[in-house]
Amino acid sequence: MPPEVLLRRKAARTDRIVRAVAVLLVLAMIGGGVARFLSVHNAENQKAAATQNVASISALIAKYNKAQQEYSRLRADEALFSPVVAGEVNWPAVLLDLAKATPNGGTITSLTGAATPPATTKSTTAAPPASSLPIASLTLTIVAPSGYPYFETWYDSVLSSGQFQIEEWSSIQPVGGKSTSVVTYSATLEALGTIQSSRLSEFKVAIK
Repeated sequence: MPPEVLLRRKAARTDRIVRAVAVLLVLAMIGGGVARFLSVHNAENQKAAATQNVASISALIAKYNKAQQEYSRLRADEALFSPVVAGEVNWPAVLLDLAKATPNGGTITSLTGAATPPATTKSTTAAPPASSLPIASLTLTIVAPSGYPYFETWYDSVLSSGQFQIEEWSSIQPVGGKSTSVVTYSATLEALGTIQSSRLSEFKVAIK
C-alpha cells in the first residue's frame, strides 16, 4: 500500500481519537459542574434548614423563659399569701369535724370557740409542723345517756380523729338527779392545723 494512503489513515485515526478524548473531557467537565451545582444547592438547603431550626429553638427558648418567669411570679405570690390565709380558721370545717368525732347518743348543748393566734418564737430550733399546732380553742358541754362509758368512747373518738386535742374536761354530773343515767360534762378542745383554711388551695401553685 502506498505510503500516502497509510499516512492519511493514520491521520484519520488520530483525529478520531482526539475527538473522542475531547468529547470525554467535555462530558467530564459537565459532570463535574453538575456535581458542584448539586453540592452547593444541597449545602444551601442544609443552611436554610439549620437557620429555620435555630429560629424555632430561639422561639421555644423565649416562650419557655416567659413561662418560667410567670411560674416564678406565681410561686412568689404563693409564698406571700399562703401564710396569710393559712392562719384563718375554717369554722365550718371545724364544726363538721367535731360533729363527726362526736359519737352517736351525745348532744352538744353549748359551744363557744375562738381563734388561736399563731405562736411567734425567736428560737433557732426547728419549728413544729403547722398541722400539729392549735388554730382554735373550743369549749363545749355535752349531754349523754350512759355516763362514763359514753365519755370514754367520746374521748377516744376525738383523739383518734387527728383534728383535735383535749385540753381539759370537767367531772361527769348526772342530769335530773342520781336516779337517771343521763349525764353532762364540759371539755375544752384545741382544733389543730390539719383543718386548713378553705382559701389555702386558691393560692397553691402546682409543682412542675
